[in-house]
Amino acid sequence: MDFWRTDNDVDARHIVDRPWKVLAGGEPFDTAATYEIENPSTGGGLADAPDASAEEVDRLVRLAATAQPAWGR
Repeated sequence: MDFWRTDNDVDARHIVDRPWKVLAGGEPFDTAATYEIENPSTGGGLADAPDASAEEVDRLVRLAATAQPAWGR
């Protein structure tokens, strides 16, 4: 199958259908919820992406703020 084919009978899910994760401290961070990304050419599902809650975002921001000093080295 040609990766760049765009006709509507091609299901692109095999390309991106994998667990999508948020990374925190270099480790996968599981969110409680996900949402489906729609394939614009078919209207079908393409992949499921993390959907972080406000509490999860707060935790991720705190983790990033803690890690940030090391980024400047």
